[in-house]
Amino acid sequence: DGFEFLENYKGLPAERKTGVIVMMLTTSNNPKDLNKANDFKPTIKGLIEKPLTEEKVKEIWAHYFKD
Repeated sequence: DGFEFLENYKGLPAERKTGVIVMMLTTSNNPKDLNKANDFKPTIKGLIEKPLTEEKVKEIWAHYFKD
C-alpha cells in the first residue's frame, strides 16, 4: 500500500530522492488516514483526493514544473 511505500522510501539515501516529488492520491477523508499521511511530511509534497482531474494535474504541473 502507499504507506508501506512511504516507509521504504524514507529509508532511501538522499541522493536517490533528489528531484523526486511525492504526491499522495487518496479516496479517504478518514482523519486517521490523513493524520498518518501528515506523519510523512515533508516527504509528501501534497495530498490529493480522487478523482484526479485534468485541472488538478495542471495545478501540480504549474506548481512543481515551472518553465
